[in-house]
Amino acid sequence: MSATDKLHGLRVLITRPAGQADHLHALVTAAGGRPVRLPAIEIHDTPEQERLQQALMQLERYDLAVFISVNAVEKTMEYCRFLPNWPATVKVATVGARSAEVLEAFDLKVDLVPEHRFNSEALLALPELRDMTGRRVVIFRGNGGRDTLRDSLLERGAGALWLQLGCGHTTSEDRARAAGLAVVSDRCIKVEHRKRYGI
Repeated sequence: MSATDKLHGLRVLITRPAGQADHLHALVTAAGGRPVRLPAIEIHDTPEQERLQQALMQLERYDLAVFISVNAVEKTMEYCRFLPNWPATVKVATVGARSAEVLEAFDLKVDLVPEHRFNSEALLALPELRDMTGRRVVIFRGNGGRDTLRDSLLERGAGALWLQLGCGHTTSEDRARAAGLAVVSDRCIKVEHRKRYGI
């Protein structure tokens, strides 16, 4: 059996989202397999579009923006058209090389990306993320998934946790409080600023 027919005669179920399975489909076919597409997940826009836009308009408040996946990059960058420019003071990190490539296609410089393994643990192993004392981080990710990155950054001293107006996450709030952080939940920076300063 040659390298090109490792999957000869086998049906291979491809569960990647529609529009993201072409490469894997081609690899299975090249290896002699019979790919069957059955998307197990659909990628949707966030129902909180206005809140995402507000968060992006306040990016300068953060020291680091982390993108977890290509989907997170693409969905977030759709809303970045509302930004005059990405703030120069906000460094950018990704969990994987492919996410970094997509960000760079949007003319956004990626400062941190793991070289060999592409997961939260590899990103967290980078020397730049060892001491996060007082640094503010925003993580762009889809719903669900692991909380390893968030939890580890909090343990390493990342600054305040801010959850936008109408948003709350009890587990995140409890972990942040246990780490000694100030937690603000279900508030809007703009609204609170107006209340306090009248502008």
